[in-house]
Amino acid sequence: MSPVKIFLLRITLFFGAFLLAAVIVFQASSFFSGPIHSSPVIEQATHDEADEESERRFPKTFRVRTGGDFISLNHSPDLEPARGEDFGLFVWIRPRGLLKEGDNSIFVAKLKAHLEFVSGYSFGIIRRGEVDRPALFWGDIRGQGGKFLFSDIVVPPKEWMLLTLGVFQGQRVVVHSVTTTPEGGTSRVFHGSHILDQPVYPSADKEPLIVGALKSGLYRGELGPFGILIGENFEKNWNQIRTVIEDNALSQSEIVSKNEVMLFVPDGQGDLSAFQHEVKASKVDRKNRKGK
Repeated sequence: MSPVKIFLLRITLFFGAFLLAAVIVFQASSFFSGPIHSSPVIEQATHDEADEESERRFPKTFRVRTGGDFISLNHSPDLEPARGEDFGLFVWIRPRGLLKEGDNSIFVAKLKAHLEFVSGYSFGIIRRGEVDRPALFWGDIRGQGGKFLFSDIVVPPKEWMLLTLGVFQGQRVVVHSVTTTPEGGTSRVFHGSHILDQPVYPSADKEPLIVGALKSGLYRGELGPFGILIGENFEKNWNQIRTVIEDNALSQSEIVSKNEVMLFVPDGQGDLSAFQHEVKASKVDRKNRKGK
């Protein structure tokens, strides 16, 4: 066989082996990355369908893509619990994905560091093992209060979830959630309560309220409407108040008066409460981040 034919034969064998290897790798990757279903199979909405449904529910949202994407509001006494009154906080979130073991996804915080302790409040979700749980820090300037965990919560990725926190007379703390089920229904869950030994009214004087993810924050996803309520008799009307929040109807509510709505940001851009707090958005320039 001539040297030319030998060369052509080697080239043919080389490309044949290359194509065979490529086919094997493609099939293997499809096998390992493909979905594994157990019967019955529930058909999930595609990414586009989920996004379209999200936009129908809340046309304008604030998207948290990385640590450093957050909304901030300057310090105001209106954003902190008032002695002798009830405090309510609510936030709609649409997480991008599941948390990992040990993740602490705090998406609302107004905290001040002291020499030996931290005062203020923060609210979010943490994962321990395979379980997600609502988590609250609630502490005053005397160092009273602490961290509180609530019962398990199901956090469906790319689905809207409403979390509500109620603190009544600085002492009884309750958490509820509202989520959409895979079948399109609504799931309302009470995640338990804590009774503090004594009333605690957190203060983080001069520190801003942060909603989203600070530089080291782990929350990723969208933020829908959020707000703060401070007033009297919330405890006996809390179920009705939560229904008003769920319907996004605070502006028309007859249950909560206007002067009890301290903050209501429906779109990540402006405060519709009577107090008109300035809403500032902080976004990380992803193109100019180090290492990018």
